[in-house]
Amino acid sequence: MMLPGRRGLRCLAGAVGLSVVCFGLTACEFTTDYEAACGTDAEAPLDEPGVVTMTADVPTKVEAGSTFTITVKDLGVALGPSDDPPPADYGWFLSIGAEPGRIDLGSAASPATWPEELELTVTGQPGEYVLFGIIQAQAQIGEPPDEVTLYCGTSADDSHGLFAEIEIVAPD
Repeated sequence: MMLPGRRGLRCLAGAVGLSVVCFGLTACEFTTDYEAACGTDAEAPLDEPGVVTMTADVPTKVEAGSTFTITVKDLGVALGPSDDPPPADYGWFLSIGAEPGRIDLGSAASPATWPEELELTVTGQPGEYVLFGIIQAQAQIGEPPDEVTLYCGTSADDSHGLFAEIEIVAPD
């Protein structure tokens, strides 16, 4: 769907909940909630229902060949339904039309801290779009020695984890 009065920025279907707040004509804050398949064993199928949430500031337009910044304000993950899931320790999402394509947030050895600013370089051409899609989030749950890792994945491969398209424009 095209946002009224915002040329070049579109929100994509698939998010369970989506809110958008725009700051002038330069950036918008997206908050998205996605249904996810979750589990606590990375080798087993993820078959428990869960949720992944993300809040990020993204530009409304980017110039071909330019470098731009997005700010991931938070990434949350929970087993079962949740209006306010706890922060993820690690996650990754995908960008199409900008490098790097796979963007990791945190790691098992060094959990993510929020907010996290990410610099990307536009690889697409004017008239194309940069796409972003959440793929997976993880969090350590419980206390040692009973602590386990929660893995939750969205369906970005079929557009369910995609949350925004940013129009690529010609340089001024």
